[in-house]
Amino acid sequence: TGDITGVQRALEKARALDATDAGVVYQLAEVHVGLKEYEQAILFVREAYAMMPKEVDFMFYIGDLYRVQKKWMDAASIYRQGLAQSGDRVEVLYKLADVLVEDKKPLLAVGYLQKSVVIKPDFIDGWIFLGNLSQDLKWGERAELAYVKAAELGSDEGIQGLRNIAYDLELKKNSERAIEVLKNALILSPGHLEVTEDLKRIQENQ
Repeated sequence: TGDITGVQRALEKARALDATDAGVVYQLAEVHVGLKEYEQAILFVREAYAMMPKEVDFMFYIGDLYRVQKKWMDAASIYRQGLAQSGDRVEVLYKLADVLVEDKKPLLAVGYLQKSVVIKPDFIDGWIFLGNLSQDLKWGERAELAYVKAAELGSDEGIQGLRNIAYDLELKKNSERAIEVLKNALILSPGHLEVTEDLKRIQENQ
């Protein structure tokens, strides 16, 4: 009904009945978030975490709140603290890499992305992010490898990444290598229309 105050009162009563109910903690925090009261939400979840130190997801949630506010350093610090307790969370490693890129620390981000795909080799988002970041850093071979891994998992974004690499090679007058990349892309995605057209264009312009 839009009664935010009523929601807050009801949830506070629910929490009084069971202070260890993590679901209620998140719902109360979301009330503050809905009102753009981020600091209050963070303080509330920190207090809950002090009572329930095994609930490491509280830390990740706080990191998300800092991330929403574009407080990159604070978010990175909190994500690292949470990962120190649960280091196999690939989605958090991804978020940590993202805030590090925003904080102009791409080399550190690469390390966390590599860790994420080692933990979960079929983590397509991790491979794509790693490919994009490697491309930005002018690490062509690493970017190509990451896109190939994503494409092997069925990702069209991986194929598009390989097309971008081929385009850059074409601009650098390295048509033979561009053709090689596109042919490999067709092996991964037989009959791909855009790749086929790129390949035809480059071959005709040789």
